[in-house]
Amino acid sequence: MIESAKPLSLDFTGQAGITRLIKEIVYIEREIESAKIDLALMTDFNIGDAFRMFDVNNFGEVSKQNLTGGLKINLGFTDFHADDINRFFNKIDF
Repeated sequence: MIESAKPLSLDFTGQAGITRLIKEIVYIEREIESAKIDLALMTDFNIGDAFRMFDVNNFGEVSKQNLTGGLKINLGFTDFHADDINRFFNKIDF
């Protein structure tokens, strides 16, 4: 038998914090969607162009430092941590 969850009681500060986080998530998702639409509308942008945004030294590879710099400089993304980059490389680096 499943018991119904009790409502969470938050003071004003807790409610304001949750509201701020939800607004921040919505804002970030809007930015991502806008970037996806912009890329989809660029008919001459391809995977090679994307790779070159990060392979700044033309070595044919993208390092963690290249990815970090490319995200910040080329795409204006700054709200990430080194752990995010490490997880990304652990997941896709062959």
